[in-house]
Amino acid sequence: LVDDSPDVLETMGMLLELEGATVTSAASGAAALTVAVGQSFDLIISDIAMPEMDGMQPIKKLREMPPLADVPAVALTGYGGTVIINSVRAAGFSDYLCKPVPMDQLIEKVSNLLPVRDGER
Repeated sequence: LVDDSPDVLETMGMLLELEGATVTSAASGAAALTVAVGQSFDLIISDIAMPEMDGMQPIKKLREMPPLADVPAVALTGYGGTVIINSVRAAGFSDYLCKPVPMDQLIEKVSNLLPVRDGER
């Protein structure tokens, strides 16, 4: 989970953990790249409007790391529209959610993108 807002990291992380997820948080794109080295994840969720390094830059670099090349990734954006959708997909995101993200939409999106394990998501 990558977002420059401490409130978003805390709230969204807590909501995902309540649903059974193990969440690794990063407060910037650079921090996400550092955390990701040598790791594997089931899903990446990243804000795209962050200072210094927007969410498009780290997802491109994460896609170059073999364990993360094909991991589903969701972009968090305050904007919608065809241009944003096309640019987040071109950067390497699987899908996107518009902020503020309703809990039910977050859980549905995550459930749809995660692989099924032992009959559970």
